[in-house]
Amino acid sequence: MVTVNAEFKRYWAQSLAAFADADCFCTFGGTSWTMYALYLFPHEIGIGKFQPYGRYTGLNSQFGGAREEYELGMNYVIAGHNARISTYWRTGNNGGSGTSTGRI
Repeated sequence: MVTVNAEFKRYWAQSLAAFADADCFCTFGGTSWTMYALYLFPHEIGIGKFQPYGRYTGLNSQFGGAREEYELGMNYVIAGHNARISTYWRTGNNGGSGTSTGRI
């Protein structure tokens, strides 16, 4: 079974000066998008089925640089989707020298 999904989001924030205000519950300003694809193999091996997947996330901040993240992984889906074991490899970049310092 193949699953494909894509999302696009647009966020608005007041201004860069608002981030300096400790009382401001400001949010990210810019756009982000995520795309992923999964394939669930039909045959059970042991008590579950294998499901490889890939995911891409991009972010373009109004106040910072562009950021990207790539992920490849494998799920072992047990008893329908009631339990799973996962492993993955993830890489990406933080983009420019904007106000955000974390990974997406």
